[in-house]
Amino acid sequence: MSCCDFENGIHSQYAGQELDLGDTHLRLFYRGDGINHSSMFVYVVEDKMLVGMGMGREGWIPPVEKGTLEGIRHAISMWEKLCDKDFPIEFTIKVHSPEIHKSRQRFQYSRTYFQTLLDNLTQAQEDGLSLQQAKAKFPYSKEPAAMRRYFYRPENVSEQHLKTIDRIWKLLQKESSSGSQEQK
Repeated sequence: MSCCDFENGIHSQYAGQELDLGDTHLRLFYRGDGINHSSMFVYVVEDKMLVGMGMGREGWIPPVEKGTLEGIRHAISMWEKLCDKDFPIEFTIKVHSPEIHKSRQRFQYSRTYFQTLLDNLTQAQEDGLSLQQAKAKFPYSKEPAAMRRYFYRPENVSEQHLKTIDRIWKLLQKESSSGSQEQK
């Protein structure tokens, strides 16, 4: 498999598989293209260690510029599984940094942020709000204080939040319009 195949979504076919390496077993998890294409996690069963790309950099709202609604929902589901106390994780290692974490906090905040935003924007569209009204109703400054302390970078985090609203809004509109066309 080439790196290009990996980046073009072939990796989703390997999600859920377990590789038996003798004394070590690796489970592959795919978070989904809703956030980015580097969303593959490898779980080392014996060490209860999660290694991955796309775990989210500390303090950053994961970008969704190229994501799909299905991918965002899959990412929320994956974060939920990674937060499940019955899924033993002793520590996590991010591929792009040497940091070792023992907390699932990044998964909890990312899941909560995206699920809340998705729910709020869905309700806003059902209530007939415009995109500008939704942006005014759900500014970053109204996110819970703990969430704002966690997502603190870059300095333009409020701008990133608005871009996330833009993307999810457009995806929800597209889903809504394709759903109403199917009903005809």
